[in-house]
Amino acid sequence: MLLVVLVGLLAPLPAASQHTGRIVGGLSPEAKEITETSGSEVREIANEVRGTLEAALMVTLTEFEPLEYKTQVVAGTNYLIKVRVKAENDSEPSYVHLKVFVPLPYTNEGPSLVNFETDKAVDDEITFIGHW
Repeated sequence: MLLVVLVGLLAPLPAASQHTGRIVGGLSPEAKEITETSGSEVREIANEVRGTLEAALMVTLTEFEPLEYKTQVVAGTNYLIKVRVKAENDSEPSYVHLKVFVPLPYTNEGPSLVNFETDKAVDDEITFIGHW
């Protein structure tokens, strides 16, 4: 038994090229698209903080369509979500980036809007928003 444990300790670690490229606590490298068939959980998370965003912007949004997202695993999960929005008086939609924190399930707490950025373009990359 002891020999098996020692052999396991002496086994080489995987090469860096075998890792996924993710850094513990880091932001997911690629944005994931939200479609009709994927990303429904993220769509629901975004919809849960819609009212908070509308209150902060002091507008009623007639369009609110989450498009893509990145995640960061912490003591829960931070979601950075790109959303196409249109207020009732706007002629064209615009884009906002949301930072939403979803705590671990045992807390029985829902998502909370931590921060957001307005005046984004459809091609703007989702990056860190505000202070982490």
